[in-house]
Amino acid sequence: MVSVDKAIIAKLKKNGDCFEVLVDCQNALKLRQGDNVDLADIIADYKIFSDAKKGFLATESKFVETFGTSNIEEIAIEIIKKGDIQITANHKKTLLEEKTNKIIGTIVSNSIDGQTKLPIPRQRIELCFKELNIKINEHETDEIQIEQIIKKIKTLIPIKFEIFEVEIRIAHQYSSKAIGIIKNNYPNASQLWDDQGNVLIKVKVPAGKSEELHSKLNELTHGSVSYEIKEK
Repeated sequence: MVSVDKAIIAKLKKNGDCFEVLVDCQNALKLRQGDNVDLADIIADYKIFSDAKKGFLATESKFVETFGTSNIEEIAIEIIKKGDIQITANHKKTLLEEKTNKIIGTIVSNSIDGQTKLPIPRQRIELCFKELNIKINEHETDEIQIEQIIKKIKTLIPIKFEIFEVEIRIAHQYSSKAIGIIKNNYPNASQLWDDQGNVLIKVKVPAGKSEELHSKLNELTHGSVSYEIKEK
């Protein structure tokens, strides 16, 4: 159970009434983002308040009227998922840093230099963020922001953001290990065997990761791998 002293308030206003629950900030946000978190690790008290600061409890009749149930756990989950969570300044800063790092990582993994066809180093993308004064919006989705950021970065470098469709041919003596390498990172890869035990693998690879995968397979097969990026 979460310590009441360290808990913050999650609040949901519904039909003119206010419903509040005391929660652990980090775990409440994880649940909100879709992670599987035990409710006992989120809430500090199995009580629903009308005003948590004053200690006023919401009535059971209001539960049923508003949520259609008197089940505390179901109500608490709805408050956490749909309500407002009072994030502390430090935690807000940490979340923004994590979101920024995640977005930069996604850009690095999925992009190449359009001229050299080589991956763009993370340091170069970070420098673009500084030069363009790019700020991440905590409320907008990663997808929307990445699309906008790529357009801005294109004013500085010839960045190309895409997913490659790759066909890989592996000789039978390397096929099992090669499939392990590929499936470990790209579980949706398809494979087709011939009667000699050689395998054709079709896989979608982020542009920024293509060279890394090719290098691993080259090392495994001692340079005998056939690695073809299909033209769209």
